[in-house]
Amino acid sequence: MRGRRAVRMGDRLSSTGNEPRIDDLAVSHWDLVRGIVHRDPAWLRLTGHGEQDAIDDVEFWTARVAVADLARFFVEFGRLNAPGCDSTQFGYRFRCADGRYRRLACRLTVERRDAHGAVLQFRTEEFAIDDFLSPDDELRPAPLVPIEARAGVWLWQPTIDRIWWSEELSQRFGIDASGSTCDALGFVERFDGDSRERILTAMQRTAQEGIGFVLAVQLAEQHGFRIPVRIAGDAQREPDGRISQVLGSLAFAVARSAEDELAGLRRAVGFDRRAMIEFDLVAGRIRLSPQAGHSFGLVEGEEPVTPERLAGFLTATSRREGVPWLDGMMQRFDLDATPIVVSDFRGRRLRLAPHMHVETDAGRIGFVRIEDIDDLEGGTERYLDPLTGLHRFAVFERLADAALGRNQGPRRALLILNVDRLRVVNGLFGDGEGDRLLRSIGQRLRTLFPTALMCRRSSDTFLVFFECRSDLPSERLAEAALADLHAIKLPAARLFNVSLSAGLVESWPEVALEELVRAAETALQHARREGGHRLRVYDMAMGIEAARERMMRGRLPGAIARDELTLAFQPVVSCVDGRCLGAECLLRWTPTGLGPVPPGEFIPVAEESGDIHALGRWALAEAIAALTATRAAGIRLERLSVNVSVKQLADRELPAWLAGICAARGLSTSELVIEITESTLLQDAPEIIETLAAFRDLGFVFAIDDFGTGYSNLETLSRIEVAHIKIDRSLVERIRTDPRSLGMAKMVVALARTLDCATVAEGVEKVSDAALLREIGCDAIQGFVYAKPMTLDVFVQWLERRMLATAGSASDSRSTAGARP
Repeated sequence: MRGRRAVRMGDRLSSTGNEPRIDDLAVSHWDLVRGIVHRDPAWLRLTGHGEQDAIDDVEFWTARVAVADLARFFVEFGRLNAPGCDSTQFGYRFRCADGRYRRLACRLTVERRDAHGAVLQFRTEEFAIDDFLSPDDELRPAPLVPIEARAGVWLWQPTIDRIWWSEELSQRFGIDASGSTCDALGFVERFDGDSRERILTAMQRTAQEGIGFVLAVQLAEQHGFRIPVRIAGDAQREPDGRISQVLGSLAFAVARSAEDELAGLRRAVGFDRRAMIEFDLVAGRIRLSPQAGHSFGLVEGEEPVTPERLAGFLTATSRREGVPWLDGMMQRFDLDATPIVVSDFRGRRLRLAPHMHVETDAGRIGFVRIEDIDDLEGGTERYLDPLTGLHRFAVFERLADAALGRNQGPRRALLILNVDRLRVVNGLFGDGEGDRLLRSIGQRLRTLFPTALMCRRSSDTFLVFFECRSDLPSERLAEAALADLHAIKLPAARLFNVSLSAGLVESWPEVALEELVRAAETALQHARREGGHRLRVYDMAMGIEAARERMMRGRLPGAIARDELTLAFQPVVSCVDGRCLGAECLLRWTPTGLGPVPPGEFIPVAEESGDIHALGRWALAEAIAALTATRAAGIRLERLSVNVSVKQLADRELPAWLAGICAARGLSTSELVIEITESTLLQDAPEIIETLAAFRDLGFVFAIDDFGTGYSNLETLSRIEVAHIKIDRSLVERIRTDPRSLGMAKMVVALARTLDCATVAEGVEKVSDAALLREIGCDAIQGFVYAKPMTLDVFVQWLERRMLATAGSASDSRSTAGARP
């Protein structure tokens, strides 16, 4: 824009005294009850006004704001009265002390409301966007407000048929200010007889169809004079698209021809500076702005321009949708029409969107805005991903948010794609091959979704935002696209199969882009957990699961402080004489007000977030306290076992810390068994190997959990002190029906004997399974067949009953595990 320059921190105007400075942030506090404003010194410097100028009066401010922008202020202020809206921001032009205008950015924040939610006090924070405006820009009005507007604004709420107007209208046109409100008929009665019907018809049409108006009429002044004025109105919409009110202005009028009227309207919308199409619905003409002609490849001034003429510069695919859309705009300009994306003969993608529809003395005029969405008006790398040519996420986010905000037209869907094993491609074949793969995916996506918004969000993730089709479900469209992408072949790695995982979600009313992205990512996570190379569609169950996971992430860090953790104890019983050899300590979490959360849900979350270290140490300390408590109750257990995750084993200080607690309680380290999973033995990280060795050297022994589900590192198994191997429940459940599972269980028992350690079968629920395990030589059993996990108090009582039951079968039971000393 001419006359403007970018503002940099530290810039100042060459001035003295109170002349404005562009680096000031001015804060003002507005009291609507008393009608005063408290200004800080920065506001004086920003505007050049002084305290002698009655700056604390609200009317002082409204008289110096460009009238076109004053209407915008009332609209933004109205938003603050909506539930949950405490802040909004906008730009406006203010007349400084020397008469020059400057453009300011303003943020409004509510400070106090009454009992009904109405705003009583608010704060504004303002700074200068420009230096002083040039003559061209100073008073260029917003759309629908003629350039000579200097009067005031009015607001009509059709649902209750009430009109309010600003103080300026009362003062300048003699409109009664005693109530400052009336119905529509009462408002138009202020005008002469010929004007009333025109104004009322235009207002009703705006309220029903959203068509704005600018009319030259005559005001019936109280002394009998007829004053030429211009009245303008435009529809204001709720977030759901409903028209809630009509906002307008009233101004002194000057004699203007229809050509002048149209020229002023073009200036208002920036027709000469933007790529736009002008539709004259009365004359049946189309006119292109200079930039629009450039976008379509037309020579400036080339006439006539028709929908068919424009379509000749589009691809055949775009013509099928573009011609009917342009014809529809010419027949009945619809502001709510869904924007379309077309491709021109050069392959550029152009987005056509309704911008404004006005009924004036020059006719019914509509404007369509054109955006070159492939480079955003000649944008550079700041807008596009240099590797794929797709939008950067920030640009994608802005365009997608705008599409969602319209709440009109067909539903939309968001597809998120993640390249599986991109690191493998880069590692095996080089980064250049990985880049070629990403470029190929970008090219395929543009072909598969020619009218969609797309971006590369991260190194290996793409987003596609497209309109749902009535003839093809979005899921089928996404699956077909995924199959096409899987057909990509890498030049240097033809035997390498390209694989992508995908998540899909369809939009719902009043959804924000951030929510859609989160939902699509949730579906993508499910696809990846299931092995990748597939599409998952978001559903309510996923949303509940994701919300539950977010809850766990938020609540886990404070679980210990809130005393939400407990240990449960499940006995381990000897297959030989039925004695209790010990128990496994199982961590339980019951968040306040939410009920128990299974370990299978919160342990993975704790491992990912890092909370497992604090939770794990708490569980180990509580297990040692339980050993001490059972001993104080007169019951001596051989040992208790506690699960330790591979994440905890990365903590080199853990063994010494645990040994110190055992020593402080007077316990031997061999009484506490460290349970690790079979997969832990496959870890070759130095810190894990060192931690296992440190546990062994301090006298701790190990139990291998879930044995038989993986491929153990037998060398590591032979080097650490293993007290027992636990046969996984998945084998136990099938030993009577699956010969292979029974054979595997026998092999585990034989291996344990070779390593001189005991075997424990976990998850045993049937007496017949317990008998079979005893036959094949299993040493102990853990499961519901004997007892469910229980609290420490209940566990002690169970031990006492068990001791009495086995006292007759083992004369030395009082001096061994499970017996009183």
